[in-house]
Amino acid sequence: MSYFGAITQNVIADPNNSYVRSKYISTNTTTICKLGAGRLHRVIVTDNAGRITLYDSKTATGTIIAVIDAAKVFGSIEFSTSFSNGLTIVTAGGSKVSVIYE
Repeated sequence: MSYFGAITQNVIADPNNSYVRSKYISTNTTTICKLGAGRLHRVIVTDNAGRITLYDSKTATGTIIAVIDAAKVFGSIEFSTSFSNGLTIVTAGGSKVSVIYE
């Protein structure tokens, strides 16, 4: 596990030799989780505040995977979807979120 300010990242090996990662984000920021293709498994909203935008991109522009209004959603949201260009998360308004991806 590594710590970068308010962002925590875990790496878990699975039997298929892929690596499932998790990242916890607790500040208003733009976080590049992964460059290149991968799979988004789930998003866990842990605070009912703010907005979370997920991009299939290396930046906070491009194809939007989802926009989550954290004031209306709490808990785990299953995605099980692939992305092609990268996974970037933008959190605003006090969002606290864990992202599970590979």
